[in-house]
Amino acid sequence: MSFNLNCNGSNGRVTISNNPYSNSNGLTEYRGTWQGCNVTFWSYNSGYASIVIYINDYAIDNVEVSSYKLSDFGSVTKAASSAKMSVWNPKSKAVMGFATSATVSP
Repeated sequence: MSFNLNCNGSNGRVTISNNPYSNSNGLTEYRGTWQGCNVTFWSYNSGYASIVIYINDYAIDNVEVSSYKLSDFGSVTKAASSAKMSVWNPKSKAVMGFATSATVSP
């Protein structure tokens, strides 16, 4: 399965396996890639979805989309309900958070 992800102007296809990586207690996890980065997609039975992009050892981008399931991404365009980049600062030993924006589309 694949869909387009535009995250703060970085645009590309997310490719995710249709086979769940894990499934328990209303949460199904899928794994894939985007722009050469590893991606984890969590789909909740409630219809909430979270896409986590592992940029490197110090930075991740978390995109949350409400009222969505993995199957919706092949046919519906929607802006993220929230998106945040978290970056570990090795000098201050703190995680810095930056608001981002994202849109998913077929």
